[in-house]
Amino acid sequence: MLGIRGLAGLVGLVILITACAGRPLPVPTAAQAAAVGSDLATVTAARSTYARSCSGCHALDHPADHDEKTWRDVMPDMAKKAKLTAQEAQDVLAYVLATRR
Repeated sequence: MLGIRGLAGLVGLVILITACAGRPLPVPTAAQAAAVGSDLATVTAARSTYARSCSGCHALDHPADHDEKTWRDVMPDMAKKAKLTAQEAQDVLAYVLATRR
């Protein structure tokens, strides 16, 4: 049976986990994809690539957390670390730029 301290600790743990979860990754729209010169299927697949490949090393940044210049600056190094192909890196960049607004 949990005492008051155990219950308070459990509540604190739930709050901590929830706070660390961050915002969910946005689901792209066709209009967003077109705005960056891509298509919905490509940026939707890139969302999965981003979630899968980048979360292996760090918490995922929400696309709106950075401006376009920052995303363009960090993508080459991050893509190399995540072992993305050039096409995957280009597609992930399209995804984050499309959905950062």
